[in-house]
Amino acid sequence: MASEEIGRGEAIFYVSQEYISIAMFLTLAILLFSGYPVAFILGGLSMLFGMLGYYLDMFSLIEFFNFVPRIWGMAAENLVLVAVPAFVYMGVMLERSGIANDLLYCVQVLLRRVPGALALAVTVMGTILAAMTGIIGASVTMMTALALPTMMRQGYSHALATGVIAASGTLGILIPPSIMLIIMADLMAISVGNVFMAAVVPGLTLAAFYLI
Repeated sequence: MASEEIGRGEAIFYVSQEYISIAMFLTLAILLFSGYPVAFILGGLSMLFGMLGYYLDMFSLIEFFNFVPRIWGMAAENLVLVAVPAFVYMGVMLERSGIANDLLYCVQVLLRRVPGALALAVTVMGTILAAMTGIIGASVTMMTALALPTMMRQGYSHALATGVIAASGTLGILIPPSIMLIIMADLMAISVGNVFMAAVVPGLTLAAFYLI
């Protein structure tokens, strides 16, 4: 009887763990489309489901409080993750130095005879910045500050202008060298170079579809 109760308890534990994971992702998807700030959504869901997991005895509080030191120690000891601050620094330097603005102007001049030259220039610029910065936030921030006012002055609709900037900014997560690819390669214990080579063709193909 005791063994049966233990087995039943373990089965309930694993089933509840699976359901909590599904419920967490469904709640995340719903809240992301609700318009609330992403930072509050991620933080709130983490705290909510963390408390729920503690209530269901999925982990102890000591593991929760050791999370930050464990992550900090892992990042400090991992040589691959050292490249992440360098990519962020590169994006900031491109924005502060004005190189990104000059590059956008040059691409627009090259495509001046093509209809929708500015939108195409933003897409090309997003592809170039993706390879330079390796992060989405830097590309989207720079393109919003540089291209959005110009596109609005030239008569582009707000939906088209923001859509082009957002779509081209997402290339930073796929086109190597990408911070996300570095983190994924580290978590999966595979070669960063192999991940970069595998992502080149999909990234450039997606950029080509954006241009078309």
